Amino acid sequence: MNIQTNFKLVEFNYELDLTEFYSQALLRGYINNSSQAKMIDCFKNERAWNAWIIYENQTPCGAVACHSLDIMGPNAYRMLARTCFFSEFNINKGLISKNNFIQNLQHAGPQIFMVAGIEWAGQDKDFYITTNDSKEASQRRVHSVWAPEMAKIGLLERVIEQEYRGHVQAFWKLNTDVFLEALSNNNRWLLQNTD
Repeated sequence: MNIQTNFKLVEFNYELDLTEFYSQALLRGYINNSSQAKMIDCFKNERAWNAWIIYENQTPCGAVACHSLDIMGPNAYRMLARTCFFSEFNINKGLISKNNFIQNLQHAGPQIFMVAGIEWAGQDKDFYITTNDSKEASQRRVHSVWAPEMAKIGLLERVIEQEYRGHVQAFWKLNTDVFLEALSNNNRWLLQNTD
């Protein structure tokens, strides 16, 4: 079943006015999304990168980036970088159960952000998600709950832990085909047309 949403995914460009979004991100503890320097400019030295802002109607309520990850190979990309999503915009308000969030993939992460990275880089690429036990935003929960639970159902595989971008990080490889099949077997969020 498809679920129509009021979300629109907009590819980042320097003409976007994200002043209020950066302020809201800072207030909510999303330090890595609190300025263009922290959210976007940090990827300028990557071989390839892209970022997206999610809007509900005219309000920016989330962001994500995807970039080349050459330390894991020439075909590797890091997805879900600089991810944030303001919880009050979740379409499943009050229904964030483990089953809904993990197994049914009913959150902006898998429904919108992961798909954006796959569509941008290409389904044939190797995708990784990095996590650590940092206290910033919800990173600790992603590291200790979300990624391990996704691994239990075969969507991710923890492959290595190493120093990366100033933190010891766990690298989780996405099983892209299994992920896309699981996504197609669950309710899909339909985005507003960006034209």
